Amino acid sequence: GFQIGETMPCGFCGRSGRPECQIFMKPNKTVSQTKCPYQTDFRYKTADTGTDKTACRNVPILCGLCPPKNEHDWTPAVWRYNMAEHLRVYHSEYASPQQPEGLLLPFAVWEKIAITHKEEKAQGVLEFLIP
Repeated sequence: GFQIGETMPCGFCGRSGRPECQIFMKPNKTVSQTKCPYQTDFRYKTADTGTDKTACRNVPILCGLCPPKNEHDWTPAVWRYNMAEHLRVYHSEYASPQQPEGLLLPFAVWEKIAITHKEEKAQGVLEFLIP
């Protein structure tokens, strides 16, 4: 296995900073494209919802603050669990989980990146710490 990368790791292999691991999506579509050699097929809608066995919802999403080139182009996406760091690095004027001060995130962006109670519980977060 690989050491999990420290900055925005790939959702397939866990490595950071690999150009082949950049993931792309088309606006308003639930398909993604990457050249990560460890990519696997997955059902986006199932993964985005999570299941009783797998609470993880780490799927690629388009950042609502990064405007797409146009609705037909492949656009760089961000893995959901990397969005807090993406916001800190690329949209530092907005408040985020890693930076509580700043402009309020648009609700549509917050809704996309929110971690569910079930996910936090599955990740071992103590019940009294889950909002």
